[in-house]
Amino acid sequence: MSKSDSRRFSFQAGSPRPGNQPKSGSSLETGIQQNIVDLDSNIQTISALILQFGTERDTQMMRSNLHDLTTKTESIIKNTNVELQQLASSNRSLKNKLQQDFTIRSKKFQDLKALLQIKKQKYPHPASQTSYYTTLDMQPQNDEERQLKM
Repeated sequence: MSKSDSRRFSFQAGSPRPGNQPKSGSSLETGIQQNIVDLDSNIQTISALILQFGTERDTQMMRSNLHDLTTKTESIIKNTNVELQQLASSNRSLKNKLQQDFTIRSKKFQDLKALLQIKKQKYPHPASQTSYYTTLDMQPQNDEERQLKM
């Protein structure tokens, strides 16, 4: 790693990271708008992943990706909520629109999390893993086991 690379990736403990710097009004609005777009995208992806529960596409990797995306989405919601509180009310109509758009996405995400919990209870293990082990358990491994199964 070159000296310039190490400066780029080094942060002192307790110092704010670039993404956590206070933003001006217009950049705050832009950041909130981008977060809402990101929420839409994440909600669509989470919804598609939830539909894979109980199918052959239900794998441990899919569940891990779903968990990571859910965690990332929760973080976006938390950060956006803070940014909305910081947004000055100079442009009240824009703030109200952003708040409304955010609330709709946040509600959709909460509904998806509730559906996800139901799916996890119904399908506690990835379907592909379950069918793999079930298939292995049912197939005799050698001649001796084949005779015992008969």
